[in-house]
Formats: sequence, C-alpha cells, structure tokens
Amino acid sequence: MPIPKLQMLDASRTNASVPKRGRSRGIPPALERYEIFSSGVIRDTEKGLEEVLGRHRLTVQARDTSDFHASLHASRLRDITFGYLDYRVAVGVTCETAPLDHFFVFMPTNGSGSFRVGDAEVETSTAKAYIAPPNEALRFHFDTDSPHLFVRISRSLLERQLSRMLGRSLRSEIAFALTLDQFSVLSMRWLSAIQLLHEEISHPTPLSKIETGLTSLEDYIAATLLLVQPSNYSQALQSPGRTPASRTLRRAVEFIDGHLAEEITISALASAAGCSVRTLQGSFASELGTSAVAFIRDQRLQRVHDELRDSSEIAHYLVSVNEIARSWGFSHMGRFAAAYRSRFGENPSDTLARSN
Repeated sequence: MPIPKLQMLDASRTNASVPKRGRSRGIPPALERYEIFSSGVIRDTEKGLEEVLGRHRLTVQARDTSDFHASLHASRLRDITFGYLDYRVAVGVTCETAPLDHFFVFMPTNGSGSFRVGDAEVETSTAKAYIAPPNEALRFHFDTDSPHLFVRISRSLLERQLSRMLGRSLRSEIAFALTLDQFSVLSMRWLSAIQLLHEEISHPTPLSKIETGLTSLEDYIAATLLLVQPSNYSQALQSPGRTPASRTLRRAVEFIDGHLAEEITISALASAAGCSVRTLQGSFASELGTSAVAFIRDQRLQRVHDELRDSSEIAHYLVSVNEIARSWGFSHMGRFAAAYRSRFGENPSDTLARSN
C-alpha cells in the first residue's frame, strides 16, 4: 500500500541522470580586472606564469587535454601580491628554480591540491592552506577545478615587521609551519586581513594608493601572518611584553633611551643601573635575549629607520642617510649599512626613497 504522503511527490525525476557539477565560484570580484595571463596552450602557460613560479614544467593530468585552460589574475602592491591561479583541469607542476625571496600562502577556494618541498608533502583543501618558504624549489599538484588564491609576501617585509615587533635584530631566518588551518579561531584573523586586502583592491579610491596607507596595509598583513601562524619566532612574539622586569635593567634601558645619541660605555651603563658589568650583561641576556651592545645598536637603528621613513620630500634635499646615521652614533657607514640591512631587510636609501 502506498504511503499517502508520498503519493503527492513526483518521483519520475529520480530516473534522470545526475547533471555534471558546475564550476566553482570563480575569480574574486576585486581581481576580475587584473588578468595577467590566460591561455589554453600548455607551453605558453609555462612562459606566462614564469614570473610568479619561476622556470617550471607543467604536466596536464586530465585524460582530455583539450579541456585545459590556465589563467592568472593578480594585483601587486609593493611587497605583497594578491592573486588567483586556476588551471581548470588536474595538473602537476615542477619548479626548476625557486621563487626567490618570497613566501607564498596558497589557499584553495575549491577542490584540493598537494605541495612538496624536499621530502615534506602537504595536502591542501578549502580547510587547509599551504605556506611555501622562499628559495625552495616547489612541486605541486592541483586537482580538477581546484583554483587557489595566493598571497605572495616578500621576505624583507616579513623580516622588517618581525624585527619591529621584537624590537631587535633577527637571529635566524623565519621558518613557518607549512600548513595553515583556515577554520581555526586564530586563522580567522588572517582571513579577515585577506578580506581587507580584497576590499582595498576593489575600492575605487583605495587607501593603498597613498604611500602611508600602503605601508600600513602591508605591515598589517605581515604582522597578522606572523602572529597567527606558528613559526620559530612564535614564542618570542607571544611572550607577555619585553619590558625589563628587574629594577636594574629598567634603569639601564631608561639610561639608554635618554643618551642614545651619545657615546654609551658599558661601564657607564652599569654604573647608571647600579650593578656590576657582569650582572648587567647577564640581565640583558636572561630578560631580553640579547647583549647590552646589541640592544643599544638595535635601538639606534630603529631611530634611524624611523627618521628615514618619516622624512618629508623637503628633508631629502637637506639631510642625507649618512647625516642621520651619524646623529645617532654611527661613525662607520659600511658597518652601519650592513647592520641596517640585517635588521630591516633593505638598504637605508630604500627606506628613504619609500618615504617620498
């Protein structure tokens, strides 16, 4: 006996074949007008994507290569590029050269993929992104209809931002965990930063067109990645402040702040802090993870950097990099320039030029 309620249903449509699933949502609106490359020719695609991926070899893994079509849409700010890469069909890519001096965050918007650097292989999905380190040759596979958003961030931007956040020079290169859980509470902050980037690119009068606005936007995105993604610097970033806890070290830091443009000897610093030189050095090492000399140098470098970054166009004609450096106690310009590059990832003249 038929169930009464089911008599009202038209079951004839259940005999029809299941329609083929449509394509994923496609290009983010902000990037639609930023087409960099589009082609259905495999070798042309390799050439067209070389600027982003370096020299690489593309293999179409679909049965019917006639369905192949690749496109790249991307918008570049200064140290950050926001892009959308779509091969449409399943492909394998082997990079012969490494994308130099950039970190890549690959985020699938549909489907899945896999990435391999060295012996480490990582699967990606809409729930899990991949962070490719700089200067490492990359191999990856994208499944059919698996477009990836990507954010390319220069290593120098991340190092400058991290150095500012730590208040000191970096002791080693940044090494992120390779995967980013896009559904974790913390990573939602990263996705919010990407949404802000998307809105800025799509806005008819973006703040990023203003130099100070561009710097602030890129600094924010770099800082967000550094804070949400585990790395070899996570513990240092998450420690509750880096203000000296001991009275001795607080006195020393106050003395340095008040006499930074003057010659500061370690003996004078120990005297101001009311302790021996040995105790002073031990306090800097245990509480700040650095030496007194390195701390003074880093504080001076930061003051030079701030002046160069904030210099007005008029000041460019009146003040040189060397004069600013000398005003903060640097007498040897070669050593100063090397220390500055190590701390901020760029030459002093580059910082000055960007303040225009």
